[in-house]
Amino acid sequence: MAKQKHKGPEFLRFFNPLLETLHELGGAGRASDVRPLIAEKLKISEKEVSILLKSGVSRVYNQIDWARNYLKSIGYISSEKHGIWTLTDKIPKLPLTDDAVYEIFSTVQKKFRQTDDVKDSTADLLDIINEDIIPPEKQHQVTLLEYLQTISPYGFERLCKRLLIEEGFQNVTVTKKSRDGGIDGVAMLKLNRFVNFKVFFQCKRYKGSVGSEDIQRFKGALDGKIKAGDKGLIITTGYYTSSAEQEAYKEGGFPVELIDGEKLIEMFENLQLGLIPKTVYEIDYEFFKEFEKD
Repeated sequence: MAKQKHKGPEFLRFFNPLLETLHELGGAGRASDVRPLIAEKLKISEKEVSILLKSGVSRVYNQIDWARNYLKSIGYISSEKHGIWTLTDKIPKLPLTDDAVYEIFSTVQKKFRQTDDVKDSTADLLDIINEDIIPPEKQHQVTLLEYLQTISPYGFERLCKRLLIEEGFQNVTVTKKSRDGGIDGVAMLKLNRFVNFKVFFQCKRYKGSVGSEDIQRFKGALDGKIKAGDKGLIITTGYYTSSAEQEAYKEGGFPVELIDGEKLIEMFENLQLGLIPKTVYEIDYEFFKEFEKD
């Protein structure tokens, strides 16, 4: 009788693509850049990527986050620098076999069972078939994005103004009352005493995707206002489709910089703006192994 193939959650399909993508990037990559590359590698359509969980997170991207969570737990990926996924020297020969993938899954499951917080409060995590759950390390990010989506549009514009000021922009103004054709604000970025440029920004309090048509409308609003050296900037609580990114950086026109929900949260974290940092410890079971012997 043929051996029954291992079963497991759907996110296991992302183990190899995630490791291979990081390897192709030279061993490290920003999370917000890695996910779209994996989707492209697996030929996952924008339509599938745009399927959202109740939290507003892409289901596909959430599965990639779970894959990263397990590979980090096993020691193949580290994230010492916030927002950067890095391969460790423990990485085995790729691609992983089906047996190796399932062995990682089983090993990490045992680790989960050894932690009181999981055992007491999130029993579903032990089976992890319900992939609508957000990985623990991303919970605060999702909660903050959900909160940002509840404040008023003008409140979000003022919040973006504060964020840009904290990031070093000067003369930041919000242009809501002038209804300036989709331009929500203007700021000045001074690189040094001699070089500076104007940045026109738009704030999109979205839950979901920002498409290429949104970028085109913003560029249309800037037509005739933007000068050589100036830039456009869109800040959203959602995410950008690949066609939106292509439109933003298309040759033959001025570039539009894009800040999606994930990068937005990273900015809040790096600035410790509206967030209270806490130290969280994770048990290193490898350290204790030598003491388990009689």
